[in-house]
Amino acid sequence: MEEHFRREVYQSLADIFGTMFFIAVEEAGEPLASCEGLSAAFVEGKVEISGNGVTEVRFYFPEELARNIALNFMGIDVEAVEDAIVLDAVREATNMVVGGILSRVDPEGRCRLGIPEANRKDDFAPAVALADSAPILYRTDHGTMFLCCGELGVCRPAT
Repeated sequence: MEEHFRREVYQSLADIFGTMFFIAVEEAGEPLASCEGLSAAFVEGKVEISGNGVTEVRFYFPEELARNIALNFMGIDVEAVEDAIVLDAVREATNMVVGGILSRVDPEGRCRLGIPEANRKDDFAPAVALADSAPILYRTDHGTMFLCCGELGVCRPAT
């Protein structure tokens, strides 16, 4: 990913997570190989972007992080967090972050954001599942999340 896009992605992620979920995010700077052997419950958030082509942005949140997104965003007690609420919060987080990215990299509004989806991924092994995706790793107090940005160049003007 181009450095310009990478900075805009991080800034959007840090702004949304800090403001809406009260969760600090920092780029891990570690290769995917550092996650070798990790297999845990994750929640996937994904959304399609269309412009001069189509791409998909996917997030993989550790279960603890996904639950904290729901807790902090909805302002509810731990006992009230059900799977459906977690999936709703992950869809909303995906929508807000990717919408924020698009507002930064596509101020003319050439790209369109699809409907976000969220799914549980039990026994998810990032080093295996994401080996061909070149994910960016972001660290939080609730675990490391993985972001696969697809090709944000679809938001550039056609030449």
